[in-house]
Amino acid sequence: MSPMSRLGRALYVATVVVTVAACSGQDTVTQNAYVSSEIVTVGSADPLATSTPPPAGAGIEWTGDHVAADTFAAAIDAGAQILDVRTPDEFAQGHIPGAHNLDLTAPDFMSQVKELDPAGLYAVYCRSGNRSRTAIEVLRAEGITQTVGLAGGVGAWPGQLITD
Repeated sequence: MSPMSRLGRALYVATVVVTVAACSGQDTVTQNAYVSSEIVTVGSADPLATSTPPPAGAGIEWTGDHVAADTFAAAIDAGAQILDVRTPDEFAQGHIPGAHNLDLTAPDFMSQVKELDPAGLYAVYCRSGNRSRTAIEVLRAEGITQTVGLAGGVGAWPGQLITD
């Protein structure tokens, strides 16, 4: 047998051995006549066992757009900080649980914005959607880009509101 055909046969056998090992779930295949070293498979043949979980907020487009209440709720579930940009009086009359009042009309609004984490996720709402659009524009101009707004404002929220 020529050296080239021995090499071809050895490569073929090595490929078969690796394939069988990967499909069988074994961690190690020992030497055979054509393979001169141990072949070790790394990982698992199950792609779900080796995949990493999606990052928080996966599937949500953090583009600053206003979204339906179910998507807004998913953003909250993904860990978004909820920002209510209405006045303190409006906030006290009823707000989404966990919301922080960040009054768009307050003189210290910009200083409060500068305290936010630019890498954070933010779900922003107001009464109707107008102030939250403005607030999101300001946030994005300040480098806080992972934002969504609640289309229709707090009136579109299907969940319970809490009062202070």
